[in-house]
Amino acid sequence: MNKKVSFQGWVLLAALFVLTGCGGEAALTTPTPTPTLTPALLWTSTPSPTPGAAVIPAATAAGQASPAPMCTELELELDYRQVQQAEGFFAEMTAQGRIPLSVNPHQTPPRVEGKGEAVVGGGGQAGDCAFTYSGSLEYDLHGELLLDRRPPVIALSGRRGARNLSAAGEGCYGGLLAPVFTEDVPLFEIEYREGAVLKYSFEVPTFHGQAVWTLHFRCP
Repeated sequence: MNKKVSFQGWVLLAALFVLTGCGGEAALTTPTPTPTLTPALLWTSTPSPTPGAAVIPAATAAGQASPAPMCTELELELDYRQVQQAEGFFAEMTAQGRIPLSVNPHQTPPRVEGKGEAVVGGGGQAGDCAFTYSGSLEYDLHGELLLDRRPPVIALSGRRGARNLSAAGEGCYGGLLAPVFTEDVPLFEIEYREGAVLKYSFEVPTFHGQAVWTLHFRCP
């Protein structure tokens, strides 16, 4: 006979890592693993594009320059995946979305702003409990286009929030991970060119993940 299992003993709202720094440089620290033997549904402090010690450098095409005239309609794509696995427990959480960015070329340096959303998905299994994740992440970014850098880069920071993050399914009681919360997005930089990629990854015992940010030009 299947027993319903409460998520209340599993849900752990904890930041997996802390990213600090400025000018696109950051320090990556990991927390002490929780001493409990009970599997926990871990949600990070939401995907941050800030590069850290585990950055996977993006390839840069030789001789590729920023466009002329300047492209002022951009889009920042997020593809995020985190996995937790322990005895009798597996969970995969994803977040995918696009953040439109606009550039104001009449300011010096050009101002960059944008808002967008990433949809949360994935799920897992814990004993008789099969669950799915749902909800969304909301980003409000602003910064500058630094054309005097070689190659040119976009420096961004801002705020991000989560709305109605939840884990619910069959054979278990659902849990609302975080109804609404907001936090700062630390300063990060991405090269100003079509297809520029910024990656970072992290790993602690039983838990790992990777985020990929891709810049797209949306000019005619």
